Amino acid sequence: MPIGSSPSSITTYVDLAAASANQTIVAAPGANLAIWVTNIHIQAAAAGTLRLHDSTPTNLSGTISLAATGGFAREASNPDLPLYKCAANTAFQATTVGAGATMDGSVGYIVVRA
Repeated sequence: MPIGSSPSSITTYVDLAAASANQTIVAAPGANLAIWVTNIHIQAAAAGTLRLHDSTPTNLSGTISLAATGGFAREASNPDLPLYKCAANTAFQATTVGAGATMDGSVGYIVVRA
């Protein structure tokens, strides 16, 4: 269940380094709380791949291939049906592959009771 009387989506900026594992996008929210990602937009500076996961690390996506200056955007039609659900008290993270594949964008999420 979302914390409080109604869920409020939080948006954070994403700045991912090239060829780096376990980069935290959203920090772990604390005991008995979980992150639900409701929207995401990522753009790559150079060709590379991206994998989204929580800090256990459980994969939340497969490997996403991005062309130079390519990207993707996804949005959940309903916050009760998020795109990605992290396990309780884990961070939402990404791993990038590609020497010049820095990536930027934004992520919207809510924190829920686990």
